[in-house]
Amino acid sequence: MLAVYRTSQTFFSPLFTGLVVLCLIGLEMHAEPDKVFKEEIKPLFESFCFKCHGPEKHKGGVRYDTFTSYDKVTAEPDFWKTVLEVVMADEMPPEGAEQWSYGQRQDMMN
Repeated sequence: MLAVYRTSQTFFSPLFTGLVVLCLIGLEMHAEPDKVFKEEIKPLFESFCFKCHGPEKHKGGVRYDTFTSYDKVTAEPDFWKTVLEVVMADEMPPEGAEQWSYGQRQDMMN
């Protein structure tokens, strides 16, 4: 019986280790979009959008400051599809307002 236990233990040890590694990779992959959102995308909204769509003003009923994480963004796909359409149509930021650079616009659309 002891030999069977050792064989099972040897088999399950690499399997268990592999599963742990896969879980950690999954967590890292999940953490990366949130990091990108918080460090690259959210600051663009703060700089260019919060004046009209932030905590104080909600033009058109749109408010971006409530999206504080990537998970909150992905929970509202229809909203963000509309945002993407507006950005791609060059409707936002509106004429007369500070405009995004080409790179910033690309970041928003990716």
